Amino acid sequence: MKKEDEFYVGYLPTPPSTRKKLIRIVIALGIVLIVTGILLVGKQRGFSNGTFEFGKETSLKGVLTTNPIPMLLIDKGKNASGQHQMESIVLVGYGKHGAEDFLQQKEKEMGISLQNKTVNLKGSLIYHDGKAILELTNKVKASIGLVSTVNDIRMPDPITPPVAVKLHGEIIDPKCYFGVMKPGVGKPHRDCAIRCISGGIPPMFKVTNALGENNYFILKSKNTSSINKRVLPFVADQVVIDGSVNQYNDWMVLTVDRITLTSN
Repeated sequence: MKKEDEFYVGYLPTPPSTRKKLIRIVIALGIVLIVTGILLVGKQRGFSNGTFEFGKETSLKGVLTTNPIPMLLIDKGKNASGQHQMESIVLVGYGKHGAEDFLQQKEKEMGISLQNKTVNLKGSLIYHDGKAILELTNKVKASIGLVSTVNDIRMPDPITPPVAVKLHGEIIDPKCYFGVMKPGVGKPHRDCAIRCISGGIPPMFKVTNALGENNYFILKSKNTSSINKRVLPFVADQVVIDGSVNQYNDWMVLTVDRITLTSN
C-alpha cells in the first residue's frame, strides 16, 4: 500500500479525501432527486377547480325538459336580437343516480306531465368550465313546484343541423367531474364513474383541443334507448367516437355511431 493511500476504518474519523468524495456523491444524489421530483410533479394531472355546493340548497325556476337528458332551462334574458337566451342546467339525482326516477315519481304524484312546464326545483349546484349541474336534494327534502302548465316564453329551436365528426377524448360522469370528486377523471376514477353512469347519470365526452381548452358533449344513442350501458366498457379510457353533433341551446349533443379504444 502506498504511503498516500488512505485506509478507512469504520470507528475512526473519515479520511479527508474519502469524506470529500462522499460529500460530492451526496450532493449529486440530492440534485438528481430534486430534478426527478420536479419532473414527476410536472407530469401529474392537476385537480379540477370545479365546485360542489354540498349542503347548500339552491332554488331555481325554469322550464323542465327531458330531451336529450333531464335539464332545467333558465331564461337569462333577451339578446340584441330580442331572442331569449337560455342556460341549460343538467339535472342529476342524489348520490349515484340520474334524475329520471325522481321526475317520474313526481309526475305520478301530480298526475300531469312536467315536460316543457315551468317549475321550481331545489338542489345543490355543481359547476365548472361555464357548465352547471343541479343535484336534486335527497328524499324528504326533494321538491318540485309547478309554476305554470303553459310555457309563457317562446323557446328557441334547440337543435342545429347535424354535423358528422370524429372526436378523440374521454367518457366521463359529469357529476363527479364537474366538482363532486377530485380527481373525477381518468383511471383513478374509473370504478366510481362506472357506478354513476350505471345509476343513470348521463355520460358525457370530454374533448381537449390543441389550445388545452375542454369541450363537453352529451352522449346520445341513435335510437331512443339509453346509451349508458353501451359506454361502460370505455369509461375513463382514451377513445375515438364517430358520430354527429347537434347544438342544444348551450350544450353540444354527440349522437354516437361507433366508439373505438385508442392507445394515444
